[in-house]
Amino acid sequence: MPTTRMFEVSKILSTLNPMIPYLTLASLELHRYQYNGPDREGVFSVFRNDDDAREFICKFLSDMATIYRELVKEEFIDLTQCKQAKSA
Repeated sequence: MPTTRMFEVSKILSTLNPMIPYLTLASLELHRYQYNGPDREGVFSVFRNDDDAREFICKFLSDMATIYRELVKEEFIDLTQCKQAKSA
């Protein structure tokens, strides 16, 4: 699926969970960061450094795991590394 269509599809999936469109936009921004890397000028990515991106990725994964648990009633991801990064 082209990334230009993902948000449109996410709006349809919002009937399952209203956070899906927001998390889709977040995933697209992470994709842009993966492609361009950190961007101190903020032209190609909202992430100016890897630490900002790492913090955002941990929050993103936590939110995704919450939605997944709500939809299928089981765990699917180990967020231990994110929890360790916060305490470090």
